[in-house]
Amino acid sequence: MLNGTTTARSPLSRSLPRLTMQISKRVEFDYDSYVSNTVTDCFPFTAASTTQPIDNVIAKEEYDYEPAQWSLLRTTASVWARSIP
Repeated sequence: MLNGTTTARSPLSRSLPRLTMQISKRVEFDYDSYVSNTVTDCFPFTAASTTQPIDNVIAKEEYDYEPAQWSLLRTTASVWARSIP
């Protein structure tokens, strides 16, 4: 109320704090794979190999945005035992 008058304020006219989201870390994963050998059922028999992904993480690479853009902080390597059924 100013000098006996009322003024309606819009809720959007208020100044809201500015939120900024800074990305400062990035993580990448490398996954394991294996080669699958198959043979076709028709003549002439031909062998074909395809690469199949596995959900095992073999490397984890962590990057940081500071002090240089996306500089590598650390690499974690994992080794998985495989068996042939």
